Order: sequence, then structure tokens, then C-alpha cells
Amino acid sequence: MDKKNILYTDESVKKYLYNLRKSGKIFDAGRGWYSNLSDPFVLDANPIKDIITLIKHKFPLLPFSCWSTEQLKSYYHHLQTKFVTFIYSDSDYMANIADFLKEHKPKVILNPTRSEINKSFQFEANPFIIRPSISKAPTKEHRASIEKILVDLYIENKKLFIMGDWDYHNTLKEIISNHRISVATLIKYSKRRKVSEFFLTKISDV
Repeated sequence: MDKKNILYTDESVKKYLYNLRKSGKIFDAGRGWYSNLSDPFVLDANPIKDIITLIKHKFPLLPFSCWSTEQLKSYYHHLQTKFVTFIYSDSDYMANIADFLKEHKPKVILNPTRSEINKSFQFEANPFIIRPSISKAPTKEHRASIEKILVDLYIENKKLFIMGDWDYHNTLKEIISNHRISVATLIKYSKRRKVSEFFLTKISDV
């Protein structure tokens, strides 16, 4: 019951939402979430196409996923010319992937810790970083979803200083303000990574 003492039943709310969706005024944004943005975010898969093919050829049965900061380059406020690619796999196979990639890529780093990274860390060689998989991460055909990328980038940026905090916040705002993503997926995955409070705040600010 609201301040005007108007009672809303679950059925009336469902009907109201149904009519709004049918009329094209709101759109599905994941379970229990809706958006007024009609255009879904389309993620550029080209920057990770070759690395996926390379790993699949060597390890055809190995579950893994990856994403690159290059996939979001059109949303960065400052021009980015160097990028980092993250590859996630089972902990038991990370070393195998790293050893293999070192034969093909100039800079491969196996699960670096915060203490191993400092603010002088440079991505001059467009490095490939191997990380342990996160269970139930939103991926498809070895490609991370935009929701996973946004959460992972937030966490990795705190460790690797990929970009300034303002740049990350601006990139996030540009994406969620102009394109429809699965808010439900974003929140669910951010909870698994224990950063959901940050994303809930950012979503409420849009």
C-alpha cells in the first residue's frame, strides 16, 4: 500500500507490466527486471576470435572462456591502444594453457596476485592473463557475456590498474545507459564475485 492508500495486487502489477511490454514501452532485462531501452547490447567478438580458435584447436575438450578489454574500446573516454585479454579455465589446467600460449604470444601471465602487480605494470605487449574459472559465470561458446565482462573488469581494474576509476565508471554508465543488458545476470554474477552492492548502486543511478 502506498502513501495514497492504493493497494496493488500481484495480479494487477503483472497485468500492468504485460501491457507495457506489449505496447513496446518496456523490455525484458532479465528475470524480474525491465528496461525502457529497446536495443540490446551487441558485443564485438572479433578481438577474441583468434585466441578462442587457438585454444580450442589445442584443447578441444577443455572448458574455458575469455574476453578482452578491446571489446569495449568504443566506450572508453580516453583512446586505448593497448589491450589485455583474460582467459578463465579450471585451476588444474591453467598452467597447461599458459605454457601453450607462451609458444604463440609474447606476454602470457599466469594468475598474477595483487602483490605481483604494481602501478607501473604496463600492457605494452597486449598480455594474456590466465585466471581460474568462476562457477556459473555467464558465457556462451567460450565467450564471456557483457555482464561478466563488466563485473570482471571492475575487479581486475582494482588489481591491474587497467584504466582510471573514472574511466571505468564512465564506460559502465555509457553501456548501461544506452544499451539493454541483462540486469538480472549482472547482479547474479556480481553477487558471486561479492561486488553486487557497487552494481546495484550504479544501476539505480541510471
